[in-house]
Amino acid sequence: LLLVACALLALPGSAMASDEAEKPASLRVLTYNVWGVPGVSDHRAARIARIGQAVAGLAPDVVLLQEAWTTEDASTLREALRAAGLVHQEGRATDGPIAYKSTGLLVASRLPLENVKWVDYSGGRLPHTPYHVDWMAQKSALIFTVKAAPGPITIATTHMQASYATGRYEPVRLAQTLQLIDGLVAAGELGAPLLVAGDLNYEAGELGERVLREGLGLRTIFS
Repeated sequence: LLLVACALLALPGSAMASDEAEKPASLRVLTYNVWGVPGVSDHRAARIARIGQAVAGLAPDVVLLQEAWTTEDASTLREALRAAGLVHQEGRATDGPIAYKSTGLLVASRLPLENVKWVDYSGGRLPHTPYHVDWMAQKSALIFTVKAAPGPITIATTHMQASYATGRYEPVRLAQTLQLIDGLVAAGELGAPLLVAGDLNYEAGELGERVLREGLGLRTIFS
């Protein structure tokens, strides 16, 4: 769900006061899985080197990236996005083998990131098949707030457990979904407008997706 999407949030409100002039009346958010799996992804270094510039060319206000697993890849992306004015950044990558314990998540924003909270998923840490390598990563969600002219907007970006030909992992994604909802509740972020985006790995009609939509009152917005 929302592997590659760009959402434009048109926010209610009228003319901005003078002290709100730097806060946008709409928010352009881009989410993209960069497919940066060490030793697996084709032409990884060359693609990562070009992704930051390509993303910046779309003029987003907030960028949500997944699978920026390694410190090297994350640093390359951070530098390109910073040069494009996306200077407020948050992420967790590692130099471990096959991205061991990396979240792969990277956020870059023109607006300050406030109330930053990580939710590290406990589900998926013990695979029933060792070569289902999602267990090596620390699948997580990153929750934060940005302030547009009409008020604060909460954004949650996440990368959930993938399915494999020999294991579909719907119960793991459901557990991760419930933990994400709990994280939003615990952070007290449900009063503001909310956007949830990233690589959720849901399949059509999956229970986890229904729980997320109905539990948080979400609707799909992307272009």
